[in-house]
Amino acid sequence: MFKKTWHTSYNGIDIKVDNAWGIFGGSKETIFINGERVYLYQGQVFSFKKLLTFKNPFNARAIFGTAHDFFVNDTKITIKLGNNAQGTGVACQIFINDEFYYGDDKVLFADS
Repeated sequence: MFKKTWHTSYNGIDIKVDNAWGIFGGSKETIFINGERVYLYQGQVFSFKKLLTFKNPFNARAIFGTAHDFFVNDTKITIKLGNNAQGTGVACQIFINDEFYYGDDKVLFADS
């Protein structure tokens, strides 16, 4: 399983992101702002049960990246989660008021 944590602050706003991904272990994304959990996603990447019933066994939501917007006072915080540029691990980018602020250089498959 690939797992990584990003932790930064901006003008007194504390931002922490946990991103974990494993083909058989599932996907888990957690976002905390000022110590409060504001987002949680848990899902399986691959389902043997679906495979055995001839359904698509892959959960696209757990494979492809996503983007999430949060507002604290007059500050817009956008967090992109997904695969790293090599496709071999997890990645995160944090934008403040639509400007890159912290995290990885690239997040594959995250909503733009």
